[in-house]
Amino acid sequence: MPDVRFKDICFDVTNSPGNEGRVAAFWGIALGQPHERRDDGEFVLEPPEGAPESRRIWMCAVPEACETKSRVHIDIRLPDGGLAPLVAAGGRVVREPTDEDHWHVVE
Repeated sequence: MPDVRFKDICFDVTNSPGNEGRVAAFWGIALGQPHERRDDGEFVLEPPEGAPESRRIWMCAVPEACETKSRVHIDIRLPDGGLAPLVAAGGRVVREPTDEDHWHVVE
């Protein structure tokens, strides 16, 4: 049995017009999960078909901008290895792979 179990994950998103939808669309592409806007206006990434409900991710509007380094990062492996879908969804490559760190950093 795992030591940690998640029941939904929440991403804090700076509350500005359209921001939650853009963030939901980006992470939906990155994680291969459909996103939707609920009747109450909140955005959510639904678990892929057959995945556990714990894969649900909520976009939570917060009034303050993030002014410090994020304490959590998410490693993902894209099926085709290309960054084009993430860049098209608004991501920005901030670091190319190096000899020591064999991955891209996208924000």
